[in-house]
Amino acid sequence: MSGNRCDIPLTQTDLAEATGMTPVHVNRMIQDLRARGLIRWKGGEFEALDLDGLCDVAMFNPSYLHLDREGRGLDAQD
Repeated sequence: MSGNRCDIPLTQTDLAEATGMTPVHVNRMIQDLRARGLIRWKGGEFEALDLDGLCDVAMFNPSYLHLDREGRGLDAQD
């Protein structure tokens, strides 16, 4: 992965099988994300063009990852 780009050597059918969706639904979702200008996915290369927009669409809140406190409270010995 480099910046907001990474190789995803999966077909839409592979992604559908992995997520339990139909290939048609995966295709529609990818097309919607492209139309919104949030992603570029071509030839196995994925790029997040608008990471904040993707987080909004996915209702993703990274605060649960506790990135501001890396390593604290993660050691089972404490």
